[in-house]
Amino acid sequence: MPAFEYALEDTRITAVLDWVGEVPHAQRLLPGTTRVDWERHQDLLVGGRLWDPVTDRRVVSVFSWLVRIGGLTIVIDTGAGNGKNRPGSPLFHHLSTGYLDNLANAGVPRRRAVVPAPGPGLGGGVRSTGAARAPAERPSDARFPVG
Repeated sequence: MPAFEYALEDTRITAVLDWVGEVPHAQRLLPGTTRVDWERHQDLLVGGRLWDPVTDRRVVSVFSWLVRIGGLTIVIDTGAGNGKNRPGSPLFHHLSTGYLDNLANAGVPRRRAVVPAPGPGLGGGVRSTGAARAPAERPSDARFPVG
């Protein structure tokens, strides 16, 4: 089920949840901030259950966005990415989420769910094939922005 959705005329924008959890050392998320900065906004952060001042843990959510317009469905940001080797980031090391199911529940067929976009530094575009991982197949009607 979509996390939340916005509509404007013939355009629908849907947030699709990839991951939600707590991260330690909240101040590391915003370099240059101090505990005093966080405490100054404690009413907003603690009231929204976004920060625990006792443990210094912060709740973080990772979403991707579906934009539907003119018969097209565009996936923006394919989330954190499952199964990736990240020894320097234990929280996301070999992550396994229900993202593809969430994307399918939002109306994107699994056969189109992880189409890679061309470009440097993009780590998405893989699908699980049992124990192995393989590049996703591009549908013949896939379109990619240029430039």
